[in-house]
Amino acid sequence: MLEYILGYLQTARGFHFYYCPSEYFEFAILEGDYFRAIENRKPIVVEQTFNISAPLLWNAITDQGEMIRWYFDNIPAFEPRVGFKTQFNVVSNGRDFLHVWEVTEVIPGKKFTCSWNYRDYPGEGEVAFEISEDGDQTRLTVTMVGIETFPRDIPEFKRERCREGWNYFIKNRLKEYLQQ
Repeated sequence: MLEYILGYLQTARGFHFYYCPSEYFEFAILEGDYFRAIENRKPIVVEQTFNISAPLLWNAITDQGEMIRWYFDNIPAFEPRVGFKTQFNVVSNGRDFLHVWEVTEVIPGKKFTCSWNYRDYPGEGEVAFEISEDGDQTRLTVTMVGIETFPRDIPEFKRERCREGWNYFIKNRLKEYLQQ
């Protein structure tokens, strides 16, 4: 790991601090009286503010009839209910990606979280959709973790591709849908 170190600092207590951000993790090592490594998954976060009410935004992101108009058009069913499961296939560059989702958390009208994986690929991720109101505007924050658990040699699982995908769906497709 030392070949990736970008920063070095000696603190007042005599600890040496090494900092190494990477595509998937941030590493920090403290040396001195003790040794500790800190490793955090870096989430992908996409935020967008809409000029609509929270209930309208909640319906757009949780009602299957609305979801298929801005998200994937082949989602067979969706319910914002803990334990609800659904699956659907997406083809990209000749590869099948059978999405398998399970709702793991719901705060009605405010937040839902899904775990997801792909039938034919190792790895598991989690995505949370959270709504907050600010006056007459409503903000949607999508937070995704786990992209680093999927195969790194598949372009669709690259961190930047994932970020681009969420930006496309939230900042373009959903925004355009809600402006209709």
